[in-house]
Amino acid sequence: MKRMFTLMLCLLLLPAFLAGCGGQPAGEEAAGPTEEITAPEVTAEPDKAAASPTPAPTPEPTPEMPVYRSPFTGEIVDEPVTVRPFTFNINNHPDAQPHHALNEAAIIYEAPTEGSVTRLQALFPDIRSVGFIGAVRSMRTFYLDTGLSYGAVICHAGGSDESYARIAGEHIENLDGVRATYGFAPFFRDPRRMLRGWEHAMFTTGQEVWDLAELQEYPLTLPEDYDCGLRFSEDGAAPDGEDAPELIAYFTNWKTTNLIYDPDTDRYFAWQEMMNSDIYDGNTGETVWFDNVLFLSVHTEHLDNMGHRTMYFTEGGPGVWACGGKAVSIQWRQDEDYGPFRYTTEDGSDVLLRPGRTYIALIPNKDAYIPGHYEVLSERASDYAPRTHEPEEIVVGQYSQ
Repeated sequence: MKRMFTLMLCLLLLPAFLAGCGGQPAGEEAAGPTEEITAPEVTAEPDKAAASPTPAPTPEPTPEMPVYRSPFTGEIVDEPVTVRPFTFNINNHPDAQPHHALNEAAIIYEAPTEGSVTRLQALFPDIRSVGFIGAVRSMRTFYLDTGLSYGAVICHAGGSDESYARIAGEHIENLDGVRATYGFAPFFRDPRRMLRGWEHAMFTTGQEVWDLAELQEYPLTLPEDYDCGLRFSEDGAAPDGEDAPELIAYFTNWKTTNLIYDPDTDRYFAWQEMMNSDIYDGNTGETVWFDNVLFLSVHTEHLDNMGHRTMYFTEGGPGVWACGGKAVSIQWRQDEDYGPFRYTTEDGSDVLLRPGRTYIALIPNKDAYIPGHYEVLSERASDYAPRTHEPEEIVVGQYSQ
């Protein structure tokens, strides 16, 4: 009985014990209200790609291509000009025309040489591509001054005693078609031209004189700091000057050259009144034309009763520049022997030539035996228009050496 009583007492106290311990029979809900547990709201991670789109890659800047210009014409060329120029003395006697290769020259000088005859000097930037050149004629000292101001190889056929003395004394790099002896002879005389006179018949080709210069071991590359003194504008604008549809260079009392502006081509063409003819290129038949015209008044002295002259450049002097049918007064100078010529306007700024070809007349001043002068006409006086001629065939005849 005692054991039974104890067991019953334990059974009666068991629920109270369990309640005090927080226990709960399985399968029963806890009495009283329950607190709802809410899961924390999860914010979705923002899509970085959508929120801030990846910027497109910045393209690499295209490298600016360098612009190369010829120091002789100011025209844009494909690569730097490194080839040494060549100059040729060209016969301008009436029996020596037409001239050959003049329209392939970048610069052409004209000056009186003896009596009333002028001679031309043509500068070629790259002689290798030039065809027949001529008629080649003799050297004068002042054409050594102009040719060497460009650092050129000087090409000629004979020369005055003064020229030969300077060439020998100063070891001037030259190619001579008369007195010199070479490993081969690039100069020849056209037999048909010889009927007019042997002095009107000498020719050569650009490649042959280049090969001869290589044979002579002349340097044929320009120095890195090369400067021939010419300055060019980029837009090719004509000067703000007086109207100049025609300019006349009076070299002597007999020889004049007229530079006539053609508005259709925006160029000047050369006319020789004494021959009643324009100057044209016998290789192509085309009239010789220029983008720029320079008339320079030069201190000149006569040497003998044959009318031989010499010119002095380091003194400088006045002149005129014409381009695009307009002309302005200029000053020119050569600061040192064989140095580049400099051209300035009246206010002292550089003359900015139009890119293209240039004609330069060396006109004797008042000190000359036969003084020359020049004139700028505000209206055209010559009845002339550019025309095309028949090319002249050159016959490769007897070589001069």
